[in-house]
Amino acid sequence: VDGIDIGESFDTAAAFPAGDFGRSKEISESNGSHDCLLLASNLNSRLLISVGIAGSQIGLLSLMRESVLGFTSNEIELLQQVANLVSPAISNAREHAETLRLAAELTQSQARYRELYDSAPDMLLSVNIDSGKIVQANQTASDVLGYSHNEMMGLDRRELVHPDSLATAQEAWAVFRRDGYLLGAEYRMVRSDGSPLTV
Repeated sequence: VDGIDIGESFDTAAAFPAGDFGRSKEISESNGSHDCLLLASNLNSRLLISVGIAGSQIGLLSLMRESVLGFTSNEIELLQQVANLVSPAISNAREHAETLRLAAELTQSQARYRELYDSAPDMLLSVNIDSGKIVQANQTASDVLGYSHNEMMGLDRRELVHPDSLATAQEAWAVFRRDGYLLGAEYRMVRSDGSPLTV
């Protein structure tokens, strides 16, 4: 709207300069959370209804007519009802846009984590604590143990432990399940070709 800063809320007609409309007659009235303003000149009538979210004005709905002061109370009420419908629609659209933004950030974060996980120089194995099945492994683990990534998925953790170290590994697993972490445990694993590996 010419000469109007929609970033500022308004309560009266004084907030809207009428210079662009020639000799103007300004009428303001309020209904609920929406202020309406009638700007009239020899050229037209203009009805403005503010659109707001949570008490803040975000825009204006404008209705213009050639006749001077050519709006009935029903027309004013109708435009106010439209504004009441527009406000939540805009709010929902903003919330949806924010949800999409957060989802994109989460996807990027997961991708960065996966890159760090895969490129770590140490073997990393993620194991389901209930089933003992491997659910994720990095490239280093695949290379050192001689399995492809797909071959490692679903393996029982005990299949990677050398028979001589099964008891030790089982004790370490029990400590991990109890305390949530494990320090200083040492046992031998077994590669896909059967050769031992001390970790």
